[in-house]
Amino acid sequence: MTESIIILSTILFAASIAALISEFLSISRKFCYISAGLVLSLFEPSSGVLTGLVQLSGIFVVFSAGSRLLPETFSTSQMGTPLISTVVRTSLVWILISFLTYLLGFDTPVSVFAGFAASINSTAVAVGSIGEKAERRLSHARLAEASSFLDDIAAITFLGFIAGGRVGLILAISVLGVSFLLKSRLGSFLEDLDASEHVYLFLGVATLLIFVSVSAGLRFGLAAGALAAGALFSQYPADVDVLESIKPLEAFFSSVFFVSLGSLYSFSADSSLFAALIFAGVAVLGPAVSYFSLRSTGISPHQSVLAALSLCSISEIVLLSLVSTEVFSGALTSGIILAALGSSLISSIYSAYSDRIYRLIESTSEHSDTSEVDLQDHVIVVGSGLIGRKVAKSFDETVVLENDKSKLEMAPEDSETLLGDARDDRAWSRCNVSNADKIISTVRSDSVAEKIATLDVEADKYALTGSKRDSSMLDLDIGVTQEELTEHKIKDKLGRGFDEGFEGLKKDLIKQLKDLT
Repeated sequence: MTESIIILSTILFAASIAALISEFLSISRKFCYISAGLVLSLFEPSSGVLTGLVQLSGIFVVFSAGSRLLPETFSTSQMGTPLISTVVRTSLVWILISFLTYLLGFDTPVSVFAGFAASINSTAVAVGSIGEKAERRLSHARLAEASSFLDDIAAITFLGFIAGGRVGLILAISVLGVSFLLKSRLGSFLEDLDASEHVYLFLGVATLLIFVSVSAGLRFGLAAGALAAGALFSQYPADVDVLESIKPLEAFFSSVFFVSLGSLYSFSADSSLFAALIFAGVAVLGPAVSYFSLRSTGISPHQSVLAALSLCSISEIVLLSLVSTEVFSGALTSGIILAALGSSLISSIYSAYSDRIYRLIESTSEHSDTSEVDLQDHVIVVGSGLIGRKVAKSFDETVVLENDKSKLEMAPEDSETLLGDARDDRAWSRCNVSNADKIISTVRSDSVAEKIATLDVEADKYALTGSKRDSSMLDLDIGVTQEELTEHKIKDKLGRGFDEGFEGLKKDLIKQLKDLT
């Protein structure tokens, strides 16, 4: 007991220092946590205690990531493109890394698991790098989130097979199926429940422990139970109270998980070799394959880049499996830990420089879309959803800018259409924005609204925004937040912002915006 307390105290102290360094240097907290663990590994702490800490904290990390998935992630209508891209990426990376590992003299099971580790991406990173829920409804966000969730399904299926053969595989899939069957009932219960934060906290933790106990008892992998419990709570907006209640625990267990995991590292030449191969697969080959597979399905270049660069970090499910499967250890475990360290750093770099990477790719591409419109005093409509199409029909000369090819095809026939991202300067240049009369964004996104507000043009600017931030701070003629979509506020804002020539459009917008609430 004394040894366990000392080790946990040491890990928490190391985590606090790592968190301070992360904030001071503005680098990935996950990177700092694992680095702190690597330092602790020099003192060779008890692996038995560390294994227990990794398991306990790991199931909560997986649960938390699953619970923050948006409900539409599970929609079959949203899965087509991500499914194709995920199958292509996972298959190619898994096969190639496994083959290279085998050529280097390692046995088949180790080679296959190395390929598996390189091909499965982190849901927590994919969700966390996107941020606000409104931003996560953008095209690239939905693609990355759905792809990482499909990775999770592949991971628990494979790990279930390792743990219990075909029976374990079936049970792993079944527990996730049970979670989906119970989702609607829990969602209704959460909407009707008016309780304190403590009740939501205990409810979430109790559900997690029940699912994990079942998965541990039936021996099909701890991760399957944790992911199923998390998916059960992905009930936005009904899940808001639960997610808010577990935030402190989420931060605590995340720090314990990654520091403890780093502490299990043991240097060897083989571990460095494993790390290099797995890092190349998850952080270089994986994003490249994702980009080209997304482009082949008609996704715009900018969205393809943003989605691909969100899929470059080793999955927490893979990391948890290092200690929960009791199959692999030694050099392979250390190699995966070291690869996780590198991929967490490259993930933060990709996130910070995604636009520069996109411009670099586009500047060297021979097939980039350079079509431009030749209109004067036209209206640029951002988004070809329900509201966007309604707005576009209300004007004579319109350009519809949309990053989703399937939605763009539904734009009014008499409108010019451009496939592109509203946060990309090149897209605005192609829209001939300098000669536009009005810009109307129907995409509920802060980042798009901010981009429009910063455009140095004479056009009137109207936009929906995505979060609680005060839209009046943006340089827009009208800014309506997602929380302000109520009838009296819509009438007030649109009434103040639109002149008489917009009366017909105003009525249509009021009606359409009311339908969203």
